[in-house]
Amino acid sequence: MKSFLFALVLICTSFAYGADPEKEAIDFLANKTRNDFQKGIDLYNANKAPSAPAVKKVKSRVYQFVVKNNTVHFSIVNYLNDQVYINQRLVTKSTFGQPKTSWIDSLINTASAEEGNLDGESTRIILTALGALTKNLDEVGMVCFSGCQKETREQNLKKILATLDAQHEDCNQQLYTQQDTINKFPTYKMVSLLHSTFDPEFQSLKNFFQKISEANKKKTTAFMKDKLAIEKSHQSCVEVMTAGTIADGSASSGARGEIILRAGGITSDRIQAEAEKARAICVKMDELKSCLLTLQKNVSAINSIKRNTKEYGPGTVEQLPMNNSLSR
Repeated sequence: MKSFLFALVLICTSFAYGADPEKEAIDFLANKTRNDFQKGIDLYNANKAPSAPAVKKVKSRVYQFVVKNNTVHFSIVNYLNDQVYINQRLVTKSTFGQPKTSWIDSLINTASAEEGNLDGESTRIILTALGALTKNLDEVGMVCFSGCQKETREQNLKKILATLDAQHEDCNQQLYTQQDTINKFPTYKMVSLLHSTFDPEFQSLKNFFQKISEANKKKTTAFMKDKLAIEKSHQSCVEVMTAGTIADGSASSGARGEIILRAGGITSDRIQAEAEKARAICVKMDELKSCLLTLQKNVSAINSIKRNTKEYGPGTVEQLPMNNSLSR
């Protein structure tokens, strides 16, 4: 309010002296916004918890902080447009927590959690659903042992990960479209423009939701055994993704000895590299799970808006199938 009053005074004064009121008002508001933003950053840095990262100005218009291996940066324009970058990936900052939660604290928690901590059950469900959408996967087979299992697993996993990348990108795009229409609705009052799961571009992702809902315990167990040669139920995503590799910490001593023998020797660097590769995959699957759950939540929000709009007729409520275990 104070900024507005000052701008009003500035405009009136400019008219009186023959200056360009529009340009001077814009310049004033831009400088005021920039100064207030910097004061907000300074206040955060002065009062943050010792474990929280400091936000630094790395360029004239770019702010940055680092949490473990995650670099977060944003400009004032990004902030005003509800955007930040995590490891060069543009994301919507309002998706990180409830409205009453400081977005920067939520962002810190999100970045800190990017360690591949997806649980084993969700991992198996996602892999099975991705496998159902992936063509030309090979069967491990009854007479496939040791090296054969490893080769088949790696070939299948490579194809599945390509599907993961495609679904991850699709989900992020659909999520952006959903949130964009939800944000615009109160402004334009045009419920017919809200994002719809009937949209052709959403059909691929809707099919993925369907595959997830079909991934019961029996199907996931069969898929993991027949396509990835994994029969044991692991507790975490990283354990699942390192199963049968030199980084398989859950293998018995005998099985581990066989894995090392097949690998032709072993070093700590190779174990670390294998674990990091698995963790990167798990982070992406965890992000995909989060995206899917947010999409599901947005569908409910859109349905609620439609129900509350008198002009919108009955029979337009849309639903997405979802496996309850993925919603834990």
